[in-house]
Amino acid sequence: MSFLSILSGWQVKLIILITVLIIAFSWHKIEVNKAVTEAVAEIELNLAKENFKLKERSLDAQIALQESFDKIQKDKDAKIKNLNTRVASLTRSLQERPSRPEPSGISNDSRVEEGKSGGTGTGLYREDSEFLLGEATRAELIKGELLSCYKSYDAVKEVLDKYKKENESKIE
Repeated sequence: MSFLSILSGWQVKLIILITVLIIAFSWHKIEVNKAVTEAVAEIELNLAKENFKLKERSLDAQIALQESFDKIQKDKDAKIKNLNTRVASLTRSLQERPSRPEPSGISNDSRVEEGKSGGTGTGLYREDSEFLLGEATRAELIKGELLSCYKSYDAVKEVLDKYKKENESKIE
């Protein structure tokens, strides 16, 4: 048996075929792994870019909201300043009103009081007027805060809806 006769046998051909197939399969696995790694890296890069864009848009929306809140706060402060000026003016004018008389021990039924008809408040004593002015001021402050909350809510809703609309296809 010569060396050539061994190489020409079907068993050797089978071994060579199996070796070639193993090498081809290994090469294929390496190429697939390389392609998958590149695809994953590309997808991660695209996701990072999209994430950066979303963060940038989010920051823009946050800045717009802060500007809106600042404007609402400035408007509210101006209204409060105007209210405080009006209250101070009214408080000074109330100093001209008469104070409530001291009780004299006579029952209210036997006393004759001058009463003015109508409900304008012109006949109120100073103390009563000051109390009502304080309550009206407090009500105006609460009303101003409530309106400020409504405006802030509307601003947030508007910016959020705009943000959702701009980024709808990217989020899904």
